[in-house]
Amino acid sequence: ALPRLTDREKVAEIMDPALVGQYSLKEVVQVAAIAAMCVQSEADYRPLMADVVQSLVPLVKHRKATSKVGNSPGLHSPRSAAGSDAGTPI
Repeated sequence: ALPRLTDREKVAEIMDPALVGQYSLKEVVQVAAIAAMCVQSEADYRPLMADVVQSLVPLVKHRKATSKVGNSPGLHSPRSAAGSDAGTPI
C-alpha cells in the first residue's frame, strides 16, 4: 500500500472511476500522504489518531465549503473523539 500512497500518479490510479470530478487530486494526495504515515511498519513512526484527525479536519472543512454536491458520504458528521483511542498510535 505504501508505494501507491506516496506516488501522485499511482494515487490517482487507485481512485474509483465513478468518483471522477467529485474530488480534487490535491486533496486526494494530501489524504494519501496522511494514510501513508498511518501504515508505517514501525508503530513509533505512525501518527497519533488525534494528529490524523487534526490533519484531516481542514480538508473536510475546505471540502464542505467548496462542495457543490451537498451531502457526500464520509465527509460530514465527524464522530466524537470522546471515548475513543484518540491519543494512541494506530
